[in-house]
Amino acid sequence: EIDVVCFGDGEKDLPKIISDFELNGLFTPVDGYYFREYKYKDYSFISKLPDTNINDIKFADYSLFEKEHYKWDKLPVIASRGCVNRCSFCNEWNCWKRYQFRSPERIFEEVLFQKEQNPQMKKFWLSCSNLSGDIKSLEDLCNKFIESGINISWESQLGIRKEIDNKFLKMLKDSGCDYLHFGLESGSSKVLRLMNKTYERNLAAKVLKETFKSNINFNFNIIVGFPGETSIDFIKTLLFIRKFLYCNIAPSVAICNIPINSALYKHPKKYGINFTNNTWYVNNPINTLEIRQLRYKY
Repeated sequence: EIDVVCFGDGEKDLPKIISDFELNGLFTPVDGYYFREYKYKDYSFISKLPDTNINDIKFADYSLFEKEHYKWDKLPVIASRGCVNRCSFCNEWNCWKRYQFRSPERIFEEVLFQKEQNPQMKKFWLSCSNLSGDIKSLEDLCNKFIESGINISWESQLGIRKEIDNKFLKMLKDSGCDYLHFGLESGSSKVLRLMNKTYERNLAAKVLKETFKSNINFNFNIIVGFPGETSIDFIKTLLFIRKFLYCNIAPSVAICNIPINSALYKHPKKYGINFTNNTWYVNNPINTLEIRQLRYKY
């Protein structure tokens, strides 16, 4: 059985919940959490979650870990949460009231703290869904790394934007960036528009080429079987992937899923979607569950 489920800001309130349980043996109700023992039936409190500031999150403490039992190839440091994009297959932007980029000063301070606490660490994972959601803050962070001479390497996830040119990528490289994970999702401009992406195939190709020229390794995500994807669209995606095989990529591929509160879920008629037997289908014989699974394997 599950005692506690987090609907809100886990980083902020979980330490208090654990402390109360250690002291009193009870889970104390906190907004943003569901507690089984109190048998909440009214979920209206979820819409009243506090809009907490990401900069109030305390630095992670790994002192209790027996470090000899872990690989420790890179250490996560929170960089942002939420997303500025409104991709139709995603519900993350609905989970947070706003996109927040943690202040460059705060990120930099935690990196310094983690280096002091864990001197064996040379690489950091800037944890987020979209590091390029605030270009100015990202530039400020990179300049802090560069000016300090901190000598670290880092990687992160980011969305494709027109601002990501060779000058911008050189700054990332100089700050220690050696790997980027792009949320590409498709090599078809038509499917990208259906996904509500803010770019098309040509811009994505340009950003990836410039990334390779900047000596930054990269990878990207692909979603197959999106509603409206045809065989031609799928072939365009295959050709797009093939175009970058010389960059030593290994794309992360997933079958299109429809999470609750995503645009696909909220507006199924707009995308021609019907739900049945724990899956979804469209009135299109070339985008069935079986075909989606075949595309995934291919």
